[in-house]
Amino acid sequence: KQWYQRRVAVGTFFFFGLVQHCKSKTHIAGGILDLIMTRTNQCDPLEITNLETVESMTKSDHFLVKFDCSFLHTTGKERIVKTGRKIKDIDIDAFKNDIQSSKITDPEHFKDCNSAIDLYNQELSRLLDLHAPIMEFRVSPHQSKWVDTNVQEARRKRRKAERDHRRLNSVESKDKLKKAVKNANAVINARRDEYYRNRLKASDGNKKDTYNIVNQLLDKDLKRSMILDNKPANELCDEMQKFFHDKVEKVYSPGRNGHSALIPLL
Repeated sequence: KQWYQRRVAVGTFFFFGLVQHCKSKTHIAGGILDLIMTRTNQCDPLEITNLETVESMTKSDHFLVKFDCSFLHTTGKERIVKTGRKIKDIDIDAFKNDIQSSKITDPEHFKDCNSAIDLYNQELSRLLDLHAPIMEFRVSPHQSKWVDTNVQEARRKRRKAERDHRRLNSVESKDKLKKAVKNANAVINARRDEYYRNRLKASDGNKKDTYNIVNQLLDKDLKRSMILDNKPANELCDEMQKFFHDKVEKVYSPGRNGHSALIPLL
């Protein structure tokens, strides 16, 4: 029976292209109970080196299995540098006072329409640079447009509470983590709700924009999911060819009454 089970296990490993690297016993009663397995596929290589089985000095009945392996670390997509202003940080009272004391409130500076427009743009740009200067910040290429500084700050506090709880593992740290998670969820949901409400109001009367927004809310963004970039181009072409070939055959195949499923045009 053991010989049969061993044969089935070896056959399963071979069928799925797996290699078992642990060759010595890993249990105090003998036998290999701990498995170190990798694929034999050259497209998914993982090299196992310095494999060693050490009899553990703990109460565990398993030995310690040590090994080294190197694998490619896939980093996230490179962040995009954008520019913007912190409009919410503007001191409204000081901004109003500077506008009232600027040149745009003096009629003598308005000689004609063009000069008035240029003066208006120059003065407002100068005041904006004074109260909310242009600054650079990095964002993820696919970061949601509704994510703002408040959402990012709530996420940072939540991650900090998670790290503190893993380090302290106390009742106080757990309570702080719960509060941080609850606050982050509230901030994220409120900001997302506000963003999509404003977009739906702005697209009122435009059926196409409303349709696209609803698809995004239902996770049916066709622009994002139309092209599968995780498959080779030739494989995608073969799948599309097979899909349309089967579709045409299904349309022209006889139905239940022996007639074609294709509806004739009257």
